[in-house]
Amino acid sequence: MHPADSIDTMSHVCVGVISDTHGTLHPAVIDLFRDVDVIIHAGDVCGYGVTEGLRAIAPLHAVAGNCDSPEVNPGLPGFCLFTLANTNIALIHDLSRLVIDPAASGVRLVIHGHTHIAGMEWVDGVLYLNPGSAGSPRFGRPRSVALVNICASEIRAKIVEFTG
Repeated sequence: MHPADSIDTMSHVCVGVISDTHGTLHPAVIDLFRDVDVIIHAGDVCGYGVTEGLRAIAPLHAVAGNCDSPEVNPGLPGFCLFTLANTNIALIHDLSRLVIDPAASGVRLVIHGHTHIAGMEWVDGVLYLNPGSAGSPRFGRPRSVALVNICASEIRAKIVEFTG
């Protein structure tokens, strides 16, 4: 694991992306994120111990979702911008609430959750990534997370489904 202050300047970063845990950190996530440099949680943490469990694996960026309360997960912002491997990233729970134009703002990766539907789409040179839901299965969809490799010239992402 890398110190949190060194991640911004690394030339290549492996990122574990998770959302909609709804109070549950599934044991499979710990194994799936074993080799990541940083973890990004796109909201609806909804429980004690989830962020602490993720921080035990790697440094964490997280935002609050519509189901998060300040009492349970204090200090989570609703939106944040940050840089990994010289790549600007926007993080928000509900994509419909995004108030910036990512491409015009120099953002290359937008990470969001909320819908529980995993997917990724390139629009105007920006990758929009929803890792799906890692909490209890809902709406007949499997649990999933995403693994993303970022370097200055490339972003490669894959959705990983898991059971249990």
